Amino acid sequence: MSTTQVVLPNLSSSPSSKLSNFKDMYDAVKNQNEIMEVEITHLNNLYSTNGREAVFTEPKYQWYRYINFILWILYFIVAFIAIYHIYFNNNLKMSFSSKNLLCVAFLIFPMVVLTLELFIYRMVMYLFSLFSGIPYKREKNDKPPFSLLDIMPPGYY
Repeated sequence: MSTTQVVLPNLSSSPSSKLSNFKDMYDAVKNQNEIMEVEITHLNNLYSTNGREAVFTEPKYQWYRYINFILWILYFIVAFIAIYHIYFNNNLKMSFSSKNLLCVAFLIFPMVVLTLELFIYRMVMYLFSLFSGIPYKREKNDKPPFSLLDIMPPGYY
C-alpha cells in the first residue's frame, strides 16, 4: 500500500508578512482607483458635451426674459396710471371700498391671470369631452394651481 502525504502550508511561519502584503496590495489598488477616478472626472469635464445645449439656448431665453421684464414694467406703469385716475378723477362716482377693490384687482391681475386661463381652458375641454363622448385625459402637472412663485415676474425663479 502506498501512502500519499499531503503537505500543508506552514501558517505559523509568517502570517503577518502575508497579511501586510495583502494590506499593501489593497492600499495600492485603492490609491490607483482614486487616481483613476480623478483622471476620469478631469477627462469627462474636458471632453464632455453635457450642458452644451444650455450654452446655445440660454441667450435666446435671456432675450425672452428681458422682453417679459419690460412688459411687466409697462403693465405696472399703466396700472399705476389707472389707479391714479381712479382715486383722483372727480367725475368717477365710486365708493372708497370699490376703488380699493378695483386697485387691488389691477395689481394682482398678472399674478393670477394664468391660473384663471388654465382653469377656464380645462373646464371647456372637460365639457367638450363630456358632450362629445371622447374620454378626457388631464395632463400631469406637479405645480400647485396657485403658487407663491406667480407673484414674481417669470424668469426670476
